[in-house]
Amino acid sequence: MKLKSLVRNLIVISLVVFNSYMAVSQEEALTDPTLTKEVSSEHKPSHKEDHHHPHHVAIAAGGAYIGGSNYFSLGLDYEYRLPFLNRLFGILVLGELTLADPHNLGIVAGGIVIHPFYDFKLLATVGTEIEGSATAFLFRAGAGYDIHIGDRFAISPTVYMDLVHGHIAWVYVAGFGVGF
Repeated sequence: MKLKSLVRNLIVISLVVFNSYMAVSQEEALTDPTLTKEVSSEHKPSHKEDHHHPHHVAIAAGGAYIGGSNYFSLGLDYEYRLPFLNRLFGILVLGELTLADPHNLGIVAGGIVIHPFYDFKLLATVGTEIEGSATAFLFRAGAGYDIHIGDRFAISPTVYMDLVHGHIAWVYVAGFGVGF
């Protein structure tokens, strides 16, 4: 029941963010005179366009708070930002290893990322948690912020909430990524 409620709330939040984004985009299109002029070959991209590479790969390190204990976590992710709506949505694939007692935990997941405001991002994924020889369904929701270093690199502090077997774990990481 908790998972169904979390998914429903995430969908509602996504729709509200999407509607807000569309309203702002339409207003900008109506009031920005540069959008009606022909773009020259010397057009310099705006700050927002500078960092929206379609591909982004990152390695992340941090911790996981599981059952009252903290553990080291290391992950890798790839995001492809979809080529419509100003790259508002992305498809995400990730893998993560948490060094926990008595067994290490592995996660493989995929899902969506929404970039509603500037460099802020929300994500939702589903996947599998692997502990020893056992596997379990995983739902992950999270939020992060990309701090850009130049045009291609970013440091991304991110917090995730994982739901597995009705139990919640918190994962907090700092990712270092490159866009291309």
